[in-house]
Amino acid sequence: MKKNSLEVIPLIDDFSQWLIESGKSDNTIKTYRAVLNQFHEWLLSEGRHLDQVTKNNVQTYMINLESNNKSASTIEKAFVTISVFARFLEKPEIVQNIERKRKEKNNEVVPQSLEASELDRLLSEVKQQGNLRDIAIVYTLLHTGVRVSEICALNRKDVEINKSDGFLIIRNA
Repeated sequence: MKKNSLEVIPLIDDFSQWLIESGKSDNTIKTYRAVLNQFHEWLLSEGRHLDQVTKNNVQTYMINLESNNKSASTIEKAFVTISVFARFLEKPEIVQNIERKRKEKNNEVVPQSLEASELDRLLSEVKQQGNLRDIAIVYTLLHTGVRVSEICALNRKDVEINKSDGFLIIRNA
């Protein structure tokens, strides 16, 4: 009897539940699911199934991604996803010593922070608009180092301000 992709999907659902219980963010889970679904479809085209994945399958998939001119970042994302999936399956050996296209070292300079004049202009413009929410967002971004995705995930209950100090509860974003 030939398996089809619908028969293995519960395995991806179980993996997603395991990721939730491991505290992974919604974005991470969404990415892992998408990558794992692509790997699953490739496995099916090779006559294999996700629940029977082998080290050889993983290596061949990495070679396939490279031969399809996928970037080193895309290949690494696939490898990381499959590695986490291997941990879920309790089969870490299927990703050991897998050769893959390495990300080229990025010799770019780290982005510089805003100049004082740029900072003043940004704060002046946001204050001039008078939107208290936008003012709070800009100040929070500038003075805490939180990511945009983290600030987007904030709720009122995540902000605690006292007379002398305050804090933010940052969730996995």
